[in-house]
Amino acid sequence: AGSKGSNLAVADFLKARGYQLFRYQPYLQKLIPIDLTKDLSNQLNIIAVPADLSN
Repeated sequence: AGSKGSNLAVADFLKARGYQLFRYQPYLQKLIPIDLTKDLSNQLNIIAVPADLSN
């Protein structure tokens, strides 16, 4: 998807399979959880982590 369209379909696919989605903030050196309703439109790079590994 990326620059050619929306990542929403990809995000829905990953969430349905138990992944949690994050974006990386380098200055904080942290993974920030993505709110699909707000954060996805401006994100080209999304990190998907299986839910059992993200806790």
